[in-house]
Amino acid sequence: AIEASMLGGAHALANPLTARFDVVHGQAVGMMLPHVVRWNAEHAPAAAAYRELAACADLAASAGASDREAAHVLARRLEELLALAGFVVAH
Repeated sequence: AIEASMLGGAHALANPLTARFDVVHGQAVGMMLPHVVRWNAEHAPAAAAYRELAACADLAASAGASDREAAHVLARRLEELLALAGFVVAH
């Protein structure tokens, strides 16, 4: 059902966390997002899109970086935001 709904990797990974470990669903999606960004960044089209997002977010560390490196900067910023919200993020 998740594949058919086209909700994406973070959402699909969050469902078992919600069902099995009672993690609030939105929190689980957020916790999975940096991991999905890093995974997707291994593929050129996704890495380029993440680079654009990093640039739009004005993440200075992404300036001059490769697409993949910029995607990792974006993932790190997502982790920082999750930490600010009090969510635990495993590396």
